[in-house]
Amino acid sequence: RINRQMTKKLKTLSAERSLDMIEWNSRQFNYAGKLNGMEKFPLIPKP
Repeated sequence: RINRQMTKKLKTLSAERSLDMIEWNSRQFNYAGKLNGMEKFPLIPKP
């Protein structure tokens, strides 16, 4: 059986990973917007 800490760690990791994916997707979107000449979506700097 998986102990509590391990489960917690895995949950945190997957949460961080999904956040990274969201950020990456928004970066791709912003880049595509720049290519299309739309300056409505400024690049979000990484914290």
